[in-house]
Parts: sequence; C-alpha cells; structure tokens
Amino acid sequence: MTNRLLYIGKAAHLSKRIEDSHLKRARTSTLRRTLANLLNMEFIPVSGKKGLTAENEKIITDWLVNNTYFKILETPTITDAEKIEDELIKQYQPPFNKLGCEEHF
Repeated sequence: MTNRLLYIGKAAHLSKRIEDSHLKRARTSTLRRTLANLLNMEFIPVSGKKGLTAENEKIITDWLVNNTYFKILETPTITDAEKIEDELIKQYQPPFNKLGCEEHF
C-alpha cells in the first residue's frame, strides 16, 4: 500500500487538536469536513456551525483511526509553522486541504 499525504495543518497544541478535533467532531476540523464532503455526507447545524450526525461522525472517526496516521513537526514559532505549512501545501497539494468544500467553512 502506498502512503499518501492527505492533509497538512497547524496548531499551537497539535497533539491535543488531533485528539479533540480530528478524531471527534467535524464542526472544528477541516480534515473531517473535507472527508465528509468527499463522502457526500449531509451537514447539519451544530452549536452555530455546520456539523454531522452522530452516526456520520462515527463513520469518519472509524475511517481515520483505521486508515491514517499523523506526523507532528514542531516549530519554534507560529510564524515558522505558518510558513512551513504554506510551503508543504504548495509542494504536496494534499487533497483534504479544503478540496471542494469551501461552502462548508
């Protein structure tokens, strides 16, 4: 199986973001919203944002747990992180970085 970079993101506390957002709920995760959009899942209002039903959230969580892994690159400053993120997105063009989902953000 070939590994493919799907998403690049930054956060002040990336390990916490992966656990609290990417592996739990779509309304706070670009990665989850993009995957939901690619799977043609319906978005519903949740706490003033667009989210998913509990069933669809579980489908995405199960898929992420079984099909992905995360790598963390620490940087000295958020400015460094933003610069590296921009460079990596341009270089690798990961498909889950808001691909076709602008209306859900």
